[in-house]
Amino acid sequence: MRTEEDISTQEEWCLGMSDNKALTLEQLREMNGQPVWVEEINHWALIDIETGGRWSGIPFAVGAENGASFCYNIKARNLHCYRCQPKKREEMQNAAD
Repeated sequence: MRTEEDISTQEEWCLGMSDNKALTLEQLREMNGQPVWVEEINHWALIDIETGGRWSGIPFAVGAENGASFCYNIKARNLHCYRCQPKKREEMQNAAD
């Protein structure tokens, strides 16, 4: 579970980014275990890269919301993942100006 300190650190890191474009499948494949914002579900998730079998090399967005777990195939669902929550980043940038 992410703490308030984790979220604050992530937000500070996001402000320093020059852009916040949707991540490509290639970028996601290098982010195993890292958090991403999934726009279509309006929620944070961790990236899980399968290492064997039929799903080998496929990035999944995994997490939980309201006590229910989810595990979504990012490519099959055409999900858009970001390092930072787009709307939150815009709000933080406007507040900093």
